[in-house]
Amino acid sequence: MPQIAATDDAEIASVSDGAHRADASGGASAGGAPPRVALAALIGAHRELHIAHGEETYWLRLTRANRLILTKLPRDD
Repeated sequence: MPQIAATDDAEIASVSDGAHRADASGGASAGGAPPRVALAALIGAHRELHIAHGEETYWLRLTRANRLILTKLPRDD
């Protein structure tokens, strides 16, 4: 997976797949707050993105009103 530039108010870090994981309580692991990633770094010139999470696929799209909508897609069984 390509690396994504993540931004935080105080610093800029490079985040790769699996580099940041939540602990059992649902909070961020040793690094504190979760990384902040610019939407443009994820979707580029597109207005939508498919996200694979385990066996599921989600569709993230940016609306004309500049809102984000995340939809779980049906499985291809």
